[in-house]
Amino acid sequence: MTQTHTIPESLAWHEDHLTILNQQKLPNIEYLHLYKIEDFYEAIALSKVNEAPAMEITAAYGLALAANAVDTEDPQEFVKYFQSYKDYLASSRPTSENISRALNRLEKMVRRATSINEAKTDLLHTAIRIHIEVEESYREISSGQ
Repeated sequence: MTQTHTIPESLAWHEDHLTILNQQKLPNIEYLHLYKIEDFYEAIALSKVNEAPAMEITAAYGLALAANAVDTEDPQEFVKYFQSYKDYLASSRPTSENISRALNRLEKMVRRATSINEAKTDLLHTAIRIHIEVEESYREISSGQ
């Protein structure tokens, strides 16, 4: 009898949240659903997600999701909220270069945007691009390319 094993998906983006494989529970499979910035912070700080690439993706989605929830028409107020969320997530793992890189990349998108709506859209698109790029890079490394 042949046994088949499937590798569980470690991260999945949905329209309003991120689902992560809780690394603390391995080898058991338990998923967490991250909706609020505090959920993202806790997942990173408490090593529920603990591989550098996964932390990078998690931080990017957390910042994009939090910024998208900001309800203001004032660009300066939006940037103020964005910066406080960025600093908060960066403090979840202060020495992580991956997290800093992702958050700084998102900050560049906000600074270039000409409206709050454009910033929110660009943030989410950039988080998705980070996710794709990190996964592609990981696949290339895994396959020895």
